[in-house]
Amino acid sequence: MKEITFTREELYSLVWKQSLNDLSEQLEVTQQRLKDVCQEYNIPLPDRGYWTKVRFNKKITKTPLAKVGNRNIKINLALDSKKI
Repeated sequence: MKEITFTREELYSLVWKQSLNDLSEQLEVTQQRLKDVCQEYNIPLPDRGYWTKVRFNKKITKTPLAKVGNRNIKINLALDSKKI
């Protein structure tokens, strides 16, 4: 099993650049694992329909990342071929 580490800001950036489906495949974790980690670290996710709006150049709203006390938070995602 290998691990990959992100800051909150890095993970926030990733979940707003591509769909959870695509990101979960890229990172080899389940979508639910990504959702759970984002919820645990107070990282907002795009609303339902966000990627459809992006595809059709509709107006979108990106939820800002809330500030937290410890800016040095490291998030570890355990990666393996079995998908956690």
